[in-house]
Amino acid sequence: MKLLSLLVISVLFSTALCAQSTMQVTITNIKEQKGKMMVALHAGKDTFPNDEPAEALSAPVSNAEVIVSFENLPPGEYALSLYQDVNENGELDKNIMGIPKEPFGFSNNAMGTLGAPSFKQCIITVPEKGNVQTSVTLKYM
Repeated sequence: MKLLSLLVISVLFSTALCAQSTMQVTITNIKEQKGKMMVALHAGKDTFPNDEPAEALSAPVSNAEVIVSFENLPPGEYALSLYQDVNENGELDKNIMGIPKEPFGFSNNAMGTLGAPSFKQCIITVPEKGNVQTSVTLKYM
């Protein structure tokens, strides 16, 4: 009986130590209900916005709003970059000047002057436990 109690306490304690958070992202201002929403979660300024993200999700676009969730996130500072892959070719299409031809967005609805915003402008802080809800409004160029 003592061994069983010790095992239960150990499991509960380790579960509490491993508790992590969820970030729910609502993407709005979707004008065309087609393609996929490509959402990248960056865990530092070194990868934001173009290098390998900490996690990436895609979701079909069939409504004027798409919701995605990043599960089991450790606490810290994150930033989102996303785009609607309207033609589903797996990349953000740009014109000859490098301006996006497909809708895009960043966390905090941040915008850069001549390019992407900084990681600092896009920071979303994830607490040790609990859920974070944020929204991004798609931009069109």
